[in-house]
Amino acid sequence: MAEGSIEIYESEDRRFPPSAAFVAQANANDRSMWDEAEAAHKAVREVRLLFQDYAPIPAQKALLARRTGDARWNNLRPPFRGISDEKRDSLAASLAPYGMTF
Repeated sequence: MAEGSIEIYESEDRRFPPSAAFVAQANANDRSMWDEAEAAHKAVREVRLLFQDYAPIPAQKALLARRTGDARWNNLRPPFRGISDEKRDSLAASLAPYGMTF
């Protein structure tokens, strides 16, 4: 992992058993529930990893400015600095396969 990056923790730590209430519900469902949950978790993790290469607050605000057309979203307070239009556009393009349009 790159220096200074945020370590991603898996939400399903299989070393510890889930609570009894969850087990009862899970027993009532078929394997497809688990497959859907794992696929959703994979997508969330991939999107989070995309943001890892950017300062999250400036990146998110730049995307909001682009989506809304309101340049006030680009206003940042120190120590934050805005990201370039090229980085913003690159991030927006990377998010498109996940259904996020900016």
